[in-house]
Formats: sequence, C-alpha cells, structure tokens
Amino acid sequence: IYRDSEANYRLTVKLKNLMVTSTDGQNTNEIVKIAAKKHLMKLKDETGLSVHLAKRDGVNVLYLEKIESDNFIRFDTYIGKRAPLHLTAVGKALLAAMTKEDVSQLSESFDFEAGNKATLKNLHELSLQLDSFRKMGYAIEDQEEAAGVRCIASHIPGVFDNNFSIGVIGMTDQISDKDYPKI
Repeated sequence: IYRDSEANYRLTVKLKNLMVTSTDGQNTNEIVKIAAKKHLMKLKDETGLSVHLAKRDGVNVLYLEKIESDNFIRFDTYIGKRAPLHLTAVGKALLAAMTKEDVSQLSESFDFEAGNKATLKNLHELSLQLDSFRKMGYAIEDQEEAAGVRCIASHIPGVFDNNFSIGVIGMTDQISDKDYPKI
C-alpha cells in the first residue's frame, strides 16, 4: 500500500499479485489486514486518532481491524462489528465508490430511521452527500451514528470491487471541520 500525492491510499501491483497467487490458505480479509497494518499504525500515529479497516458486507460494513489511539477515549467499535453502510464514514466511503444505481438498489434495505437526529433520513439526502464525498475523495460521518463522534474515511480503490475502506474516529473536539482535508 502506498499513499499518493493527493493523500489517497492505493494498493500496489505486488500486493494484488500476492492476493491472487496466495496459496497458504489465508483469505482476502487476512491478506488485506496484514498489508494494511503498518499503514494503519502510521495513520494512528500521525493523527492521534483511532483507526479502522473495514469492508462491505451486504448492506453493512464489517470492521476487520482497529488500532486504538493512545488517549483514554475508547469507542464502541471492535473487530467483527457490523454497522449500516449509511451510518458510518467507512461505509459511506464504500458507497461513494459505487455507482448511483447500485447505491439506490442497496438503499431499499437501509433503515433511515436508525441513528439519531443528525442521521440522513432518505436516499435523496444520502445521494447528495455521496456526490460531495466523491468530489472530495473522502467520506465524513458527523455525529450521525453517535452524538459527539466524527469519522473520516476513504475506500481503498482498485481491489475487490472497492470493498475495503480505512477511517479514523474521534470526538468532535479532536476533529474540527478544518481538519478534514488534512486528515
């Protein structure tokens, strides 16, 4: 994995070949976790925030890895947790990488009543937000799943139909609006 000049993460050809030719019985999730681990650690160190590696699992996101920040704040995410795609930054990053038609089809299974008062309430609102995320190159979850919590995420392009994403999570006083582009 490398980080390009626009701060996007990309998988190298070497890793793609490893995933295709792996014969040691490891599944795709494990291979991506192993390849991403040092980058997740670096992201945690650079931002001071907890970091997640996630993948799409139907209409949910599945957390594959979590690196806790060094501060005392802990979040209720854990390896193996599933959450609705439309409520999380790691999920929205995956949705933003999909076609509008695919998002529309998936949204028929979304519970737009879940979350809290900040949660998007319909496909139209979600579509407008995803259009914005596509332009920015990253997704944001601003207190939609839990009050006082913000997340920023990006999908990992080019591998397994863009089904993997990386995100950071922190309290609103740790992540301000002006911090989004830098993170």
